[in-house]
Amino acid sequence: AADANGTAADGNALASSTESSSDDATVPDDPPENAELNTKYHLQCVVNHSGVSINRGHYTCVMRDEAIGWTEYDDARVSSITEHAALHTDARHETSYIYFFVH
Repeated sequence: AADANGTAADGNALASSTESSSDDATVPDDPPENAELNTKYHLQCVVNHSGVSINRGHYTCVMRDEAIGWTEYDDARVSSITEHAALHTDARHETSYIYFFVH
């Protein structure tokens, strides 16, 4: 228990939960381009959407297979695509909607 001044029953000051030091918060630098990251999870699949709303438009999916690379699933059309094409939806005028990661 503490009094109105934030002093504990034993006479010691209590630390405020809102106090923080600017030294405590650091923002990591962006990794260099093409750097190998030691990550725990890996992107496996992305569901993309093109259209004006979630109720209207078209959904596609890109999936990574370690043996064959990236594949795009667009209704009945299935095709191999580059990693760059799989991860840069702006060229296809799509928005990434759901990401699937695996451990």
